Amino acid sequence: MLMERWFPFNLKSTEFKYLIIICVVIAHGSFYPYQLQRVSFQTLMHSLLVLGYTSLSDIAANILLFIPFGFIGVRAMKTPFKPAYYTVYVVVAGTFYAYIIQILQLYFGGRVPSMYDVFWNFVGTVLGGIIGTIPGLRFIAGKRGNELWVTVPLLLAGCWILSRLAPFVPSLDFGELKQSLKPLFFDHHLNVEGFLKHFVSWILYAHLLSAFLRRPLEPSLLCITMACVFCGQVSIQMRSISLHSASGAFTALVIWLFFNQKFRRRSPVLACLLLLVICFNGVYPFRFSGRNAMQWVPFYSYIVGNVNLWTIITIFEKIFLYGSLVWLFEEFTDKWIYSAVVTTSSVFAIEIMQIFLEGRTPEITDPVIVLLMALWVKQFRQTKHMTPRTRHEKEWSIQERGHYIRP
Repeated sequence: MLMERWFPFNLKSTEFKYLIIICVVIAHGSFYPYQLQRVSFQTLMHSLLVLGYTSLSDIAANILLFIPFGFIGVRAMKTPFKPAYYTVYVVVAGTFYAYIIQILQLYFGGRVPSMYDVFWNFVGTVLGGIIGTIPGLRFIAGKRGNELWVTVPLLLAGCWILSRLAPFVPSLDFGELKQSLKPLFFDHHLNVEGFLKHFVSWILYAHLLSAFLRRPLEPSLLCITMACVFCGQVSIQMRSISLHSASGAFTALVIWLFFNQKFRRRSPVLACLLLLVICFNGVYPFRFSGRNAMQWVPFYSYIVGNVNLWTIITIFEKIFLYGSLVWLFEEFTDKWIYSAVVTTSSVFAIEIMQIFLEGRTPEITDPVIVLLMALWVKQFRQTKHMTPRTRHEKEWSIQERGHYIRP
């Protein structure tokens, strides 16, 4: 009771449980493969202030890894604290946790601690904490009822845009601008896999924003968004516009222009299309070979591999695709357990098939991501059908227990 009274986080909240999960994921990525080694006291003391080396990809990874820590940490705080203090408490906790992680890495073989990593973790925690103090961005169960439910597709749609614009570093070199346009005009080979992914993703993006706006997205706004994204890709370092991405976006725009008003029941069709694209991308080009070993360690490829631009793009894309798949099934079936089982088992079946496909590395990571997205969506189901009277009674009941103060 004394700890719960003075501890700045609400230990019973859903947000705090997510914060624990984030801490476990960070520790897992920092300590794997868990090869313990002995470290002398002199080495330990010397490493307390060692700067080490950090590449640009490591900087991006360290920032992105702790943005969820800052965001969820702020939302897990007890409400007697004012929002101005939320970020301070979370940043201190996040920085201390990052520092402890770096020190403990000395005891695990193959890991090199760096205080630069702590600094970039600090930056990520600050950014996440600032975002978490914005009242309108309640991505975890709160008091806004159905308004909260529609923020789920908004966040998923944002992940698609982020995957198109990463690494967010503009280039002013005219030569690089020309290089970004070369694949569009000189590569006449249409990649079927890429075309289908971009076509379905842009249709899904328009559908998600329509759910957020509670009306069909205007085709003109979709066209403007596409134009801004492609212009951004041309001006961003290491990004380019390909024929399959442009043709997929154009086809999606045409389909949305003629069918967005007439076809109301889009969710089942989009769910089937998205599942088809995920399956196609998982097994294409259908070349069977010997048996590949299944990797049962979650996030193994992200831990042992080099973090680069493609890794960041892949993370945003998987959150968008898998999260949208869960959300679509939940939207038209209204049964969370059904959507969670179908989506997770479908992605797991694809990984099983990859055992027999050439050039594939089957992992448990993707099914784990789908399951995490399903658990995340589950937090909003209680607000999806909540009536205004029920929300009002629940808000004041929670206030009386001291969980938060009604503004």
